Amino acid sequence: MEANTAIEVDILKLQEKSGLKFDCVIDGDLALIESISEFPAATPLKMQMNVILFCIEGSARFDVNCVTERIDSGEVTFILTGNELRNWRFSKDAKCRIIFISDRLVRASLNSNLDLWNRAFYIHDLRKLPMEGWFENYFMFIREKLNEPPTPHKKQVLLALVQAVLLDFCDHLEEELDVPVSEKGVTQGNLLFQRFLALLEKTEPKRQTVDYYSNELCVSPKYLSMVCKMMSQKTTSEWIRSYVDADIRMLLHRADMSIKEVAEKLGFENISFFGKYVRARFGCSPRKFRQRMQSGE
Repeated sequence: MEANTAIEVDILKLQEKSGLKFDCVIDGDLALIESISEFPAATPLKMQMNVILFCIEGSARFDVNCVTERIDSGEVTFILTGNELRNWRFSKDAKCRIIFISDRLVRASLNSNLDLWNRAFYIHDLRKLPMEGWFENYFMFIREKLNEPPTPHKKQVLLALVQAVLLDFCDHLEEELDVPVSEKGVTQGNLLFQRFLALLEKTEPKRQTVDYYSNELCVSPKYLSMVCKMMSQKTTSEWIRSYVDADIRMLLHRADMSIKEVAEKLGFENISFFGKYVRARFGCSPRKFRQRMQSGE
């Protein structure tokens, strides 16, 4: 591998490779760092999770997809999955907090608000917001909960707090995006990507070929893939898999559907093929995965 090639990392791989001290990791879906003033700058990283970084004091600079970004005291920045991070630099007085959140947790938390999240960060290219007191209050409350003794519902409480943070952000995003997309002067690529996400969201089952989605949008598969990669650093196939995985988690969590019914609803040819897909994506059989979710693991 070339020295300049970005290494793909999810939350668990980042913890393993970077040596960063995480204050909390929940199932590879959520991690917190209470105070950070350095980052593994030597190794380019392709993030397979979402990063919310807010700066309490000082400033930080970093390259996102080869574009230098800066965050100053009193600002929150968002780095979404698929982006490449390089060359982190912190000022001597920097004090920053970070929340790492997986795509699947974002989807599970936002549900109908997911389109707003995608429009804000992928279509309008929103990078940062002013930091308000409520965000710091959430963060410290989550830290306090983490330090409490274990309880039967501690994990569910923590995940509910993350959902509250994301929904609160959505309220602020709506204020930022009060002008319709058509009045923002977005490009045809922006609009195509937005149409693709909207189509993917409403298609049932979502497990369709790239050709299917490109035909529905009246563009070539190659052009759709190029636009998706340009807008989000994720391919068309990666977006489809992300949405299919979210549906698997949601439907397997339901007790009123058999595994065979879930497989049929999601468009799998048979239960055997569905089992192979779930093992490849989640590391266990559909039955075991259902048991883990229902037991709160």
